Amino acid sequence: MKKPEDIEHILEVIVDIASEFLQSEIGITVEKTNQKAECSSYFRLKPYTALMSISGSFSMNVTFSFDTSLIEQVYKVYCHELEIEDDERLAHIDETASDMINIVIGNSTSKLAHDGTVVQISVPIVINEASSISIRDVKFLTTTLFTGFGDMMITAMPNTCDYR
Repeated sequence: MKKPEDIEHILEVIVDIASEFLQSEIGITVEKTNQKAECSSYFRLKPYTALMSISGSFSMNVTFSFDTSLIEQVYKVYCHELEIEDDERLAHIDETASDMINIVIGNSTSKLAHDGTVVQISVPIVINEASSISIRDVKFLTTTLFTGFGDMMITAMPNTCDYR
């Protein structure tokens, strides 16, 4: 049995909930996934990225990084009944990315908590139009979700290269 603080377990829980969210709330099917691990000081991003910190018996950052076409489709479904001015569109797309990571990570906390440990989450941060970020050497694990509307990378970055 996997320990709740294992990065693979944490990412698996988050990916499962994100996939379910895309399917049930947005109507987008995740066609396949691909996972890779890397220890680096360079982290590549897609055009829209939301980041949150989570902690409990573990501490890490999690990012959701979206192809433009995918986050735009999520935005269209999310905001289909709202009248949004063109000059406000980009701000609402940012909010969509922020809302999605907040909902998915929030829904993951009960599955990540164990032995009475509370899992805490930060406020989401959205990063736009950055191709990469430079960080201290950290081992991170990324699962890419492939959909008919584009791809989404979910990355877990523990605060050490020596994760379980």
